[in-house]
Amino acid sequence: LILGIIIVVSHNIWEGSWRVIVTIIAWLILLKGTSIIFHPHFIDQATVLFMQNTTISYISAGIDFVLGVILCYCGFKR
Repeated sequence: LILGIIIVVSHNIWEGSWRVIVTIIAWLILLKGTSIIFHPHFIDQATVLFMQNTTISYISAGIDFVLGVILCYCGFKR
């Protein structure tokens, strides 16, 4: 929750470039932190589902990897 708040406050950029990806990730971190506080049972169920289904884990890891490569490329392009 605190990490999401810090990133949203310091990097809330809504322009038409790759920087909006960081802003969206920050808002998702903030929403996840809030949901952990207010709906912990939902998070527990989602974690169990995520750990039991390896397909979801592999897809999530692949998306995270591709997103990381894109952000690294865009961040170090200059």
